[in-house]
Amino acid sequence: MIKPKQIKTVCFFIALIFIFTQVLFSCESELDKEWNRIKDSGSIEDLMEFAVNPDIENNKYLDEANKKIKNIIKKEENSEKLNALLNQYPEWEIDLKNRIAEIAFNFAVDENTPEAFEEYIREFWYYNQNPEYIQRAEETLKDLYFNIAKEQKSLDLLEEFILRYENYDSILAEEAAKIIDEINVEIEWNEVLIKYKAENSLLPLINFTGSYPDSVFYPEAEKLIKQIRDDSSYSDKYLIESNIDLIDEFVLNFPGHKDIDKALKLREDFSGDIYSMIEKEYISAVSLGDSITRNRIIIQNRTDLKLEVKIPFGIYLAANSGSVQNMAVREEKTVIVEPEQRGSIYINTACMNIYKDIPDDRNYFTVDILPEDSRLIKILKVLKENNSSFEIAQAAIWYIMDNPGKDVILETLVYESKDETESESENEDIIREWAITEEDYDEALRLIELAGIKYE
Repeated sequence: MIKPKQIKTVCFFIALIFIFTQVLFSCESELDKEWNRIKDSGSIEDLMEFAVNPDIENNKYLDEANKKIKNIIKKEENSEKLNALLNQYPEWEIDLKNRIAEIAFNFAVDENTPEAFEEYIREFWYYNQNPEYIQRAEETLKDLYFNIAKEQKSLDLLEEFILRYENYDSILAEEAAKIIDEINVEIEWNEVLIKYKAENSLLPLINFTGSYPDSVFYPEAEKLIKQIRDDSSYSDKYLIESNIDLIDEFVLNFPGHKDIDKALKLREDFSGDIYSMIEKEYISAVSLGDSITRNRIIIQNRTDLKLEVKIPFGIYLAANSGSVQNMAVREEKTVIVEPEQRGSIYINTACMNIYKDIPDDRNYFTVDILPEDSRLIKILKVLKENNSSFEIAQAAIWYIMDNPGKDVILETLVYESKDETESESENEDIIREWAITEEDYDEALRLIELAGIKYE
């Protein structure tokens, strides 16, 4: 049988359970009301306040609130508002920073300028947890720099691009280097076009085709070269007058022109060796003695044309006196003589006759010619090729011409000279005597043998 006291206890607990249930029911109702008010308001601030409320333990409402907050953040376009939320609700730092960075990145994309992406990278490289936007910005910036440099054909920008990205994107850096080469070739080509017109010459075009056979401008250069070579108007400008300078200019500047042979044929009337021109009576010539080492040749042009007079090996100077040495010309020279004018030239010589006197400025010589197979011509050429000294040349020529013997050659005074460096006073000159040494003589014999000359 239940006692009255037990009945009271049971009733008390039932009352407590009822009160707790009512209170709980009442609380849930208030939470539901609050959530229902906030969830459809669209206010991110209300949602964030709700989510950070420490009294809320309903995971269902928290999860849904967080989901709504993330969705609103993803759609928000106002970065200032997002920054304000970041300052107030650091709990959503990652989401807010990522969205702020995304908005800034989209702005840079819309601007699509190097400056916009440079600014973005500078301000956000450390900002968000997701490096995707920084990587995309750096890649886009690289492509922008490359395309701008390429479109502008700017050597400076392309070189800067290579310096900046050669270790980051070697393929694109190589392409930039290739474009630099192409631009340089194009610059060269434009300069060639200007130069060949200004200089009136094929040479710039020919040099270009030789230097850049793979250039896109090569066919145009070849076409232009052929066109000019087939055009008589170019040759007419140079060949219409009897002028050796114009003929030479044409031959030099228009190699391969169809009228080159014509020009060379015309040139034969203006150019020749001194002896043949004397025979044609184009010129008269006389040589004056100067020393045993050189002579002065004076040429009178007897025509109204400018002449090119060549003095080759094979020409020698015959003395007007039987007691004076004839002189062998030791070098080849060319002299231009103006119409009806006189020209002169000094030329290195050597004595041909060991037993005759050394010439001076009182002696004069006429121009003569040696046979083509002359031993003297052979040795003169070898002496020139070996850049031999005068003493060696003199020994060789005396050996061939007079064969006086070694002793005579070594004992014969070659020439005298004043040596002011050894003078004892300002008014006194030291006279130095020069002779052929045994070393000079031996070298002369070696060169004679090298020239294939046999002397018996």
